[in-house]
This record gives sequence, structure tokens and C-alpha cells, in this order.
Amino acid sequence: MTDTLSEMIGRTFRSVLEAAGEGAPWALEAIYRDLAPAVLGYLRGQRAVEPEDLTSEAFVGVVRGLREFRGDERSFRSWVFSIAHRRLIDE
Repeated sequence: MTDTLSEMIGRTFRSVLEAAGEGAPWALEAIYRDLAPAVLGYLRGQRAVEPEDLTSEAFVGVVRGLREFRGDERSFRSWVFSIAHRRLIDE
């Protein structure tokens, strides 16, 4: 997928993030659909043994921490990748 989070969600980022934090399936799906391919690519590039499993684990961490996240879209993307990186290190 070539869309970035800001292209896909754009000016509605804050409302999508709030809805995801409240567990709205459509918002969680939008975030996952946008970022999962890039996270999976990162983990494959780092030669993770089970990149698909780590991607899933990373997004479980994202969902658990959504209510505490503060920041803009760029910070959000960095936060998601830091979670994925920590899962990689744990592997």
C-alpha cells in the first residue's frame, strides 16, 4: 500500500485516534491497514524469525497503549515502530 497515515486519515487523524482508543473497529482497522504493511516490511528487513507474528504482537501493544498516546501523526508512526522494534528485540 502506498498511502501513508496522513494521506489515508489526514485531517481526521485526531478523531480516528480517539475512536480507536475507544475500540471503534473501523478506526482500529484504518490504523492497522495503513501501518501493518510497513511494520511487517521493517520486521522482515530486520530478519525477524516470525515477522507476521511480531506484527500481530506489535499491534496488540498499539491497541493496549492507544489511550495513553499523545502526539501528532508523525509521533504516532514513530511510536508504532518503536513498539515493533521492542517486540523484535524480545524475539
